[in-house]
Amino acid sequence: MSFPDHRHDEHQLMWATRGSAMISSALGAWMIAPGAAIWMPADVTHTMSMTAPAEFHSLYLYPEVGPIGHRWTRSHSLLVDDVLAAMIRRLESRELTDSQRGRTTAVLLDLLEESPVSGATLPLPRDNRAAIVAAALLEDPSDRRELRDWADELGVSTKTLARAFQSETALTFSAWRSRARISASLAPLGAGAQVDQLAGDVGYQTSSSFIVAFRAQIGISPGAYARRASSNPTTSSVDPPDQRL
Repeated sequence: MSFPDHRHDEHQLMWATRGSAMISSALGAWMIAPGAAIWMPADVTHTMSMTAPAEFHSLYLYPEVGPIGHRWTRSHSLLVDDVLAAMIRRLESRELTDSQRGRTTAVLLDLLEESPVSGATLPLPRDNRAAIVAAALLEDPSDRRELRDWADELGVSTKTLARAFQSETALTFSAWRSRARISASLAPLGAGAQVDQLAGDVGYQTSSSFIVAFRAQIGISPGAYARRASSNPTTSSVDPPDQRL
């Protein structure tokens, strides 16, 4: 499923609970995976494509009641913990009174201010050469070619390719590849894949190295993530309520 260029008058908070989505705007591109959310400021034109099956929650906040500060003027990823998830789900209810919605929104805004950047979201490079490498690794995360191998294949220096990844994703190539591998593991884990087999499928030589990398990026073990993903209820996309928050 894909959505061409569109924009919202409201800020959008989109949280993934199953599957993944690619979101692009003039400000950057991201791959969002379960456990993470993307903040999209009002009036920013963007496109989105989702894998199937995929489940997402979307909340919309009017600019006058949204969080304030430089962080919220740009698109970025954030981690959704259990408390923030509960507030998102509560705000999806159309049965809340205006008073209840206002109080819940206030709690949501406090939680957003404290939310860390998520390792479950993958920034994508726009440089043509780095984008070729990124696309190949997203297609086959088990590809173990190093940056120098990619540079030779593309006819550029290793330093040039390294700078492209660093400047456009704020990650080294090695860190980006690790995040891409973990991102690729999320959907299979949610579908019941075994850790030992999955580790090799996404490029890790041992299950223990996969578990260490997974915990470092996602904050929990692959097993805990799989249990959480399998227990998520069906999600929905919610339009702004008639009453401004």
